[in-house]
Amino acid sequence: MTLSFDEASLINKLESKLKKKVWKNLDNYNYYDGRLKVKDLGVSIPKRLKNLDDVLGWASAPVDTLTERVQFDSWYSANIDDDQDLINDLIAQYKMNNVDLEQQKVAKDSFITGHSYISVGVGDTTIGEPPIIYMAESPNEVYGDFNLRTKRLDNALKKVKSEKGWIGALYLPDQTIYIAKGNNSSMWVETDRQVHDLGFIPIVPVINNPDTNNLRGRSEITKPLKSVIDSGMRILLLAEVGNAYYALPQFFLLGADASSYYDADGNPTTYMDWLAGKIKVLPADSNGQSPQMTQVAANDAGNILDQLTIYATLAAREIGLPPSYFGFDTVNPSSADAIQLADERVITKANNRIKHQKQAWKQAFAYGQIMLNGDLPDSWLNIEPVFIDPATPTPAATADRLSKLQALGVFDKDLPQWVYKELGLTDMEIAQTKDFIQKSQGNQLINTLLTQNPSTINLTPSDGTGS
Repeated sequence: MTLSFDEASLINKLESKLKKKVWKNLDNYNYYDGRLKVKDLGVSIPKRLKNLDDVLGWASAPVDTLTERVQFDSWYSANIDDDQDLINDLIAQYKMNNVDLEQQKVAKDSFITGHSYISVGVGDTTIGEPPIIYMAESPNEVYGDFNLRTKRLDNALKKVKSEKGWIGALYLPDQTIYIAKGNNSSMWVETDRQVHDLGFIPIVPVINNPDTNNLRGRSEITKPLKSVIDSGMRILLLAEVGNAYYALPQFFLLGADASSYYDADGNPTTYMDWLAGKIKVLPADSNGQSPQMTQVAANDAGNILDQLTIYATLAAREIGLPPSYFGFDTVNPSSADAIQLADERVITKANNRIKHQKQAWKQAFAYGQIMLNGDLPDSWLNIEPVFIDPATPTPAATADRLSKLQALGVFDKDLPQWVYKELGLTDMEIAQTKDFIQKSQGNQLINTLLTQNPSTINLTPSDGTGS
């Protein structure tokens, strides 16, 4: 088969959109990786120092901080007994695909660019591949039209550089078309076509911090943060210039003639001999006047570093991190309450990002279940991906929390929903707690009946039939 006119037009349209996104993505990656040149204002930096590599790693702070706190852990179900087989299957897929590592790639890309992708495909078990393969896809290689109603992709294009040109794939709801083009060609040609009739695109978008103006997500490396980084890099370069030109005291020799630059043997001396202090005495000139030495004080870099501290504070405010994350500490050490308050915004932000990550990975695994079994199980709504608590409480704090919940009788009697919410339990924890209470009460009733005197137990039906 060959590409139809509509298919070729769709490929060209998606390729054009991908190129525009790549340019924006690369700018964010350059800030994250520190591959930027100082944006010189042409005022006080010497030409020979304009290409000096002074880098501030501030752009990586929000990305790495969130990536370290947003970590996919496992799968749980509200009805763990009935769904245990399904949970075991999902955990097996999780382990076979090293999803914990793939999730970190997906999360980091989405924090840098504002969006990333997860691909879902059928593996070849005869060569050791998992039945379903979940992979992180680069936002520089994949693009698709996002449907606001379904929250899914209507189509997707993957484009990868090869030795001979480009290879790629056009994903449609009913089929996947594999394509290629040479380095000197502008036309894509079809190399293969797989009809699957799945009814969906096996590419899941992971959107970071969207809003109505940024439906495809927002990068954690914001424009205000970039501006502060640019200013901070110029300040850092000024510190380098000051260190190179003005850190040493400046000397001026007044009234010395050319003979002063020769030693007693008639050998010329260098300027560095003067700076090193090898010549302590200068002869008087023909008029009997001795040369006069004056000194200009060395440059104090403190004012430059103070400006850098201000920019670090502005960056910390924009990101929502304490200034200590940038290596700047206050004179007075922070109290435990102050540290917890400063960390609270980071935890809240991580929890918000986890919501989008959970939705994307549940959608990806739903596609995997459909590919394996043809449809989703009835209990799929009970299944939830679980992420590690971004607050990372200590084991002692966790044990203290659980012991207090036990003392309050939370695990012994069913409570109103709002009470569980006030205690900080998630919906999944509430469902599991209620299920545990019901089973415990049932077991307690059975044990009570078994330990009672059989003669005191009335097993007669209420209708009086005796059978």
